[in-house]
Amino acid sequence: MSQTSDSLADVPAAPAQPDGGAELRSRTLVRLLARLIRLRSLVLPVVLAFTLWIGVSDEATWRRILLLVVAGVMTSLITHDLLVRERVRLTPNLVVVVLMQYLVIFATGGMASPVLPLILLITVLFGLTAPGQRAWLVVLTVHLPVLWSITAIQLSGLVDLAPTALAGAAPQSPAFALSIATFMSVAMVMVTLFATAASTALEHMIDEALRTRDAALEARSAQARELTTLSGEIAHELKNPLASVKGLAQLVSRELERAGEAGAGGKSVERMQVLRREVDRMQGILDEFLNFSRPLVPLTQREVELRELVDHVVDLHEGVAGERRVELRAHGRARAVCDPRKLEQILINLVQNALEVAPAASVIDLEIEGRAGRAGIVVRDRGPGIDPALRDRIFEPGVTGKGDGSGLGLTIARSLARQHGGELELVDLEAGGCEARLTLPPAKSPTGEKPA
Repeated sequence: MSQTSDSLADVPAAPAQPDGGAELRSRTLVRLLARLIRLRSLVLPVVLAFTLWIGVSDEATWRRILLLVVAGVMTSLITHDLLVRERVRLTPNLVVVVLMQYLVIFATGGMASPVLPLILLITVLFGLTAPGQRAWLVVLTVHLPVLWSITAIQLSGLVDLAPTALAGAAPQSPAFALSIATFMSVAMVMVTLFATAASTALEHMIDEALRTRDAALEARSAQARELTTLSGEIAHELKNPLASVKGLAQLVSRELERAGEAGAGGKSVERMQVLRREVDRMQGILDEFLNFSRPLVPLTQREVELRELVDHVVDLHEGVAGERRVELRAHGRARAVCDPRKLEQILINLVQNALEVAPAASVIDLEIEGRAGRAGIVVRDRGPGIDPALRDRIFEPGVTGKGDGSGLGLTIARSLARQHGGELELVDLEAGGCEARLTLPPAKSPTGEKPA
């Protein structure tokens, strides 16, 4: 995987990065660099203390001024590291650190400076955070030229780079300076190779992981589509013979009722009534499967008075509510733009769910809301509320709290609400019961603006 600086142009272009790859790579890289950043935060105070010691004790005025300025910049960097926890934009910070590092190297002995090896740490950080070509560009146009410029100044003898505090402590021979400069140059190239290779490998690993994830999601989606299509086909195939069974059951039921009026039939009439109810329930489940398996057909929207639609749904369920001694109450008024047939389907599902859990002698409220930016209908019951075990999955297909339910009603209802540009939510009430909150886009005012 290693590439030299001469062969970078021969590296084939990387495949297109999957969606979210750049952001994921950035977050992963920041986590991987956290330890190196903490190490830098530990090293900078040591370098700062060394810089201040040399700057204060040295006899050369230029060295004192230069090192005190560098110490001030380092203090700002340390303060920034302590106050700012986000390490997303590392490159500008590293550029400043590189400049300060070379100034310290220049003023504390050049190739004999004790802080010279620390430049390799900066090279690693830059190689990991910057794109490969930029990292090499910095090495070839900044690191190596500056390193050899300091070496040339040291060999020329124009400026004495050895500080007073380190006089005689480190070798100053030309051979030593050339050896160190050569070693550091080779080390920088090797470190950059390692850092850019590690960064490229990390990027490829992330891209491969994202592609694997996308492939798995696509496979699951295809499987879900196949199952949905299959369920629709099965429901369609069962619906026709079920219709025949229902028709025959009605005929037999009428004959048994006539026989019952003549003094015969008796128990058979009751059994046939149970059979017809079960056939109706099976037909309802098959209808839900068909609705679930079909793509959502385009809406036929128009401006609707929600109170009229709610009153109609209340009338449809008045008989069932009376049998269960539950009162249905409609409140409020508002207009909305919707497909009335689809909206009625949503409300019927919500009201039927509320009737099944509402205790006797209780009230189910259907409250119509018209507020700024939205219209809505709230169906509120006094039942036991949402089962905690199902709360997070209540809208998933097949999830139901009823023993005889298909678990598709709420799934279809929310899909229809979202098709309108609205939303359907279920919320437990503190005093007991549950609210089904349906929101819809409001109707426009005569001027074309939405009502305030």
